[in-house]
Amino acid sequence: MRYWPWVLALLILILGEVALVWWLRDSRETWIANNSTVAVQESWEKYREDAAKQDGSAGAGPVKRKVPKSSEPPFVVLLRDHFGVVQTAAVVFSTVLYLFALILIRGLLLAQKTEQASASKNR
Repeated sequence: MRYWPWVLALLILILGEVALVWWLRDSRETWIANNSTVAVQESWEKYREDAAKQDGSAGAGPVKRKVPKSSEPPFVVLLRDHFGVVQTAAVVFSTVLYLFALILIRGLLLAQKTEQASASKNR
């Protein structure tokens, strides 16, 4: 049995995951800086005020909203306080997607090989 396709697939997976983690870490500070501006903060405060006005009374909105507790936009809190969870989820989901694609491609290639073998037997 040839092992080089599996070694190549594993190498691609490892390089892809390293690139993903590097890209997330590299982009994190830029994303936090872009979402920590005064305009974004004002937009978040306006949203919180609008949510406070929608208390479920007539004419105030279709549903009752709870006012978010955080005074900072959720994206900033997510990247600052829960970045490890974001990284772990990205690595896990991308690995599962890659392995699924790998199994799918392997199945297609094996089906093609089996089809060719049965066609040559029937001749």
